[in-house]
Order: sequence, then C-alpha cells, then structure tokens
Amino acid sequence: MPPFGFWFILWNFNIYNQNVTMAITDVDVSDIAGYISKGTLGSSNASLAVLAQLEGNGDLTNFYTDFNQNSIGYKLSVAKSSNLDSNIFASFKFDPYYIDPEQRPIDLYDSTSNSDCAIIFNNDGSDTTSGTPGTLSGDLTFTRTTGTGDGGYISPGSANTSNNVAWPKPTKSGTDYETINGSTGKTFCFWYKPKTEQPSSFAYMIADNQLTTGRYSGVIIQRPSNRTLAFTILCGNNGGGTSSGNRRSHLGVNNSLAAEEWQFIVVRAKPGSSQGTSNTYVSITTAGAGTRSQTNDGISGTSGSGNTLGYNTSTSATMRWFDSGNGSGATEDEIGMMWVLPFGLAATSGYLDDIYDATKQFYGG
Repeated sequence: MPPFGFWFILWNFNIYNQNVTMAITDVDVSDIAGYISKGTLGSSNASLAVLAQLEGNGDLTNFYTDFNQNSIGYKLSVAKSSNLDSNIFASFKFDPYYIDPEQRPIDLYDSTSNSDCAIIFNNDGSDTTSGTPGTLSGDLTFTRTTGTGDGGYISPGSANTSNNVAWPKPTKSGTDYETINGSTGKTFCFWYKPKTEQPSSFAYMIADNQLTTGRYSGVIIQRPSNRTLAFTILCGNNGGGTSSGNRRSHLGVNNSLAAEEWQFIVVRAKPGSSQGTSNTYVSITTAGAGTRSQTNDGISGTSGSGNTLGYNTSTSATMRWFDSGNGSGATEDEIGMMWVLPFGLAATSGYLDDIYDATKQFYGG
C-alpha cells in the first residue's frame, strides 16, 4: 500500500456538499483482500464503486453531491480499465439515505445481480433502482437520513416478535452477503442504539442466513435474555440442526452496550472458539467517543461445540433483522447504517477507523 495513497472504496458515507478531485489514476486496491466480482462496469451503468475516497491526509471524503449535481457520478467511465472495474470491497451495504421507488431501504450492492450496483436517478436519493430492496414487516419504521447529524435507522414501535426486515436470498454468482473468507471469517460494521436492556427471550437482531425453523446457520448477532445490554454471537454450521453441537456461541459481556446511545459495532466472526482482536470479537464505540475502540469489548467465553461457519442454500435462509427465527424474542433497539465485508478485519484495522470517523457525525459524534 503506498503511503498516503488515494484509496477508493465502495463505502459511500454521505458527507454531504463536499467537492473533491477524483484521482482514479492513484487508485491501488491490490492489497485489499476479499474482492467481489461484479462483472464489468459499462460507462452508462450506475455504481457506487467509487463514491468514497480516503484522501492523502487520512480523511474519508464523499463526493456524492458533486457527482450527482454534475451528472457524472453514475457514468463512471473514469473507472473503466482501473482495478475498480471488476473489484469491490464490501458485499452488503444498508445506507438509510437511499430508497427505491416504493420507499423501501435497499442493499446498495445488489446481491441478485453480478454486474449491477444501485442506480440513483435523483440527487436526493429518492429514486434508486437495481439495489436489492429489504421488506419491513410488523411495526417497524424506516427513518431516512436527512443530513449531517440526522442519520437514518430502522426502529420498532414496540418489542414485537412479528418485526422483521427480510432481504432476498442472494442469487448472483460470485461473492454476496453470505460469503466468508474461510480462514479469516467475515466482518459486520453497523450503527446500533440499544433501547431494551434485557429481552425476555433470545432475540436475533441481525442474521445473515436465517432459517425460519430456528436451525443454526451463518452468523447470528443476538441480544441474549440471560445478559444485560450485550450481544452474543452465534456461528452456525449450515442449518443442519438445533443442538449445541451445531453452533458456537461467543457469550456477551454484561453492560458492554450503552443504553439509549448510538454505538458503532464491529463484529468479526470466525470458525472455532478463539476470541480476541484478530479472532472473533465485538468492538463497541459510542458516537461521541472521538476514537474507535480497537479491543474486544463485547464477548468473553463460549458455549456449544461447533467449529465451522456454514451457510444453508435453502431459499428460505436469508438475511433478516429483528427476527428471532422462532418468534420468541424481540427488542425496541434501532439499527442504522450497516456494512458486511466478506473477510475478517482485525479490530485494529485502519479501515474500521475510517468508517467510524466518516459516519459518526450522523449519529451524534
């Protein structure tokens, strides 16, 4: 990695009304693992592949507004023949600024198409197509980002077990939100506000391969009923069963979350029982902390004997939020911006610092 080089990443962080110079010739992402093939970007195709850049001074700057207003951001002829032409860094992104014509939130990277990312037709992000939409049920409310200091989120009207955000099963070839790097695992980054201190039953808040039968599969980020203000991380084998041998649970630390505050959560999930900053961990940083935590703040100890992390191919095994899988648990917690990376990042990674620094202003930082 060249020192102080320009790094174009797929994260578009919506730091509005800033104009920056695009330096596509300075891009070099060859050292970033976990590339995602999206096919070839046509010069007329919209994509979010170069909507964010890490400048030489270390600040992540977004040129979303400039691109839209000048009608060049979604042509991307500048990206053709660069190594951004077929490689993208993340596999899923929920950005509550963007909605489809039916007012639904979208996965900007489109897990159903090998070549399309979201296409945004209006400057205000209100007519976005091609990205995969999520469907809300129960009494969930989707609040859009309206500007700096007003980051969007999805929130329940109550702790209702019928609440659910369902994302379609990935159908494109290549990397999607279910993909993991076998040895390094995968990484979730998201903004989260706990409003329920302790759910009455286990509540699956984010699950990337959830079966309605409750079988263990993929990664499950759970609010446990036997701990206060904590996440427990479950790694399922592939939906083969419901016994403790079919999962490894990384147990939450009591009061590691701060009630009623927006926090930037990083969850790295790897097969096996090891925990720590380069294994499975949960780092937690409030929006106003100033600097991001680079330690394992949220888990200690395990249960279960599963040592694999596998995914079920059933069309009913999809990414779901707020859904407990068997309808037994629920919270009033709120979920904001989210990224899924198909490889593991150490808790000390500077890329995680960049995401936190670029988005904390939307959640009170």
